Amino acid sequence: MGRARLAACKLVAAVIHQTTSLPASSPLRTPENKDLFDTAEALKSIGDAYLVGTIETVPENWTEFWGHAQPALLGLVEALGEKGYVLQQSDFGEEGEEGKKE
Repeated sequence: MGRARLAACKLVAAVIHQTTSLPASSPLRTPENKDLFDTAEALKSIGDAYLVGTIETVPENWTEFWGHAQPALLGLVEALGEKGYVLQQSDFGEEGEEGKKE
């Protein structure tokens, strides 16, 4: 359970890093994607409050952290899916392996 929680913290940190790395001038920062970046900003605020420094341990107040992070993370995944940014099973081919050739 501890490793899964640590992985979740690292995932949240990676999402925060990726979204905050995009400059304001990025072509992805369009009015159509405003909701994506608003949700990512909310996730960043949660990360700023709970994930300090390098992420080598789970926050002591895990339940509180995850109670805030999970809805924001799931909302971001849902919004990305609605905009076509999420890979579908068909993207991995019939065998479930990306790019596998017969």
